[in-house]
Amino acid sequence: MVLARAWDVALDSLGAVSRTTRLALLWSGRMVIVTKDDLKLHLGIPSKDTTKDDRLEAIAYGATASVAQLARDAGVVLVEEEVTERYDGEDSERIILTYRPVLSVTGVWVSDNRVFDDDAKVDATRYVVYDRIGILRRADGVEFSAGIQNVKVTYKAGLIQGQGTPPADLKTGITMLAAAIWGQAGKEGLASEKIGDYSYSLQEIKTEMPGAFSFLSPYINRLVVR
Repeated sequence: MVLARAWDVALDSLGAVSRTTRLALLWSGRMVIVTKDDLKLHLGIPSKDTTKDDRLEAIAYGATASVAQLARDAGVVLVEEEVTERYDGEDSERIILTYRPVLSVTGVWVSDNRVFDDDAKVDATRYVVYDRIGILRRADGVEFSAGIQNVKVTYKAGLIQGQGTPPADLKTGITMLAAAIWGQAGKEGLASEKIGDYSYSLQEIKTEMPGAFSFLSPYINRLVVR
């Protein structure tokens, strides 16, 4: 089993925003997909029993953070965020964006001298977005000219928008992972402050928890785009 600091895992999963902002998002509950109450229901712990709440909350958080990082590694953003990226143009009509699903594209710029002003902005009618697979394609037959970091794209990506409801299979998979962490923590007698340190690799979830993997695989397996 791979152990990692849950805070660092969770912070990384929120991407290239400031650490202060990411901490604020975490504490505000944006990363809460599975709650301690969800886990108690799954484990058959009475709702009135609050003696284990701190441990359950740490586990639910740690499981969510682990899956968020694995999903991000696979190019899937769980919670809506805005992303700005630069790409090398390769005389191609398409750009493969780093993250999916794409919710909207704020702007696309092409500039050989990397001055991304209004003159370099591509009109929105001249490209289309395949949101599920994260591909941006020119609709006017013009290629993204070859160059180094000469294409800039700002877009929003994420499965869960605002305070929206997470996909049922994602929530089920995280709950099953959290239950596995609960069982392991009980065997090892870990203190509450250490429970959130648990993190699983993709291979560990696949081999040790095939049930959870079956629910999580659409989000933590990288999509191969040809």
